[in-house]
Amino acid sequence: MKSWVLAITVMVAILIAVIVRIKNWVQGEWFRKLLHFVCLIILGVWVWSHETWWESVIGMLLFVIVLFPVLKVLERRKWFEKFLAARKKGELANSLLIVGGMFIIITLCCQGLFESKLLTIASIYAWGPGDAAAALIGKKFGKHKLRGEKSLEGTLAMFLTSFACVFLLLLLGSEFPLVPVIITAIVTADVAAATELYSKNGNDTIICPVASMIALIVMLCVTGNLALPF
Repeated sequence: MKSWVLAITVMVAILIAVIVRIKNWVQGEWFRKLLHFVCLIILGVWVWSHETWWESVIGMLLFVIVLFPVLKVLERRKWFEKFLAARKKGELANSLLIVGGMFIIITLCCQGLFESKLLTIASIYAWGPGDAAAALIGKKFGKHKLRGEKSLEGTLAMFLTSFACVFLLLLLGSEFPLVPVIITAIVTADVAAATELYSKNGNDTIICPVASMIALIVMLCVTGNLALPF
C-alpha cells in the first residue's frame, strides 16, 4: 500500500509542476524552487513508504539509474531546458545524482546506524526548505552581502526556516521535552545556515544535510534524546 502512495505522490507532484509551468503561473527562480519542494515532498514520502533502510537505499539507486539516462537524453532538447528554467546544460540530471547520493548517505547513517526515519527526515528538511527560502529571500531582499551574492537576509531566512522545520519535526514526531527540542533546533539551524553560506557550486545539497545530521546527532546525544521513536 505504501508503494502505491509513493507512486501516486511522484506522479501528482510532477503533474502539478508541469501544469504550473504550462500555465506560466510561476517563472524563473520561483519555478526552480517549486521543483525543489517537489523533490523534498517526494523524499519525505520515500522515507515513510519504505519499511527498512536497505529497501529505501536500493530503491533510490534503481530510481537514479533508470531516470538518469532519460534526463540526459531529454536535456539535449532546448525546449526541455527552457521548460525547466535550467541555469546550465545537464543541470537536472546532475542534480538527480547529487540528491540521490545525499539521500543514500543520510539514510545509511540515520536509519542504518540509528534506526530512525525521523532523524533522516529532520536532516534533509533542516536543509531543503531553508535553502529555498535563502535563495528567494536573498534575491529579492538581500541588501547586506555577507559572502559573494549571499546576503544576511537570505542567511536569516535559511536559519529561521531550518529552525521551524527541525523544531516541528522533533516536537510532533517525538516525546522530547520542549527545551531540548528548542536547543537542538537552534544549533542545527545555525549549522545549516552557516554551511549554506560558505558552500558554493551547488555542493550545499550534500554538505548542508550531512552537517545538519551531525549537529542533530551530537545535540540529541548531549540532551540524552538519541533514542528516537520513529
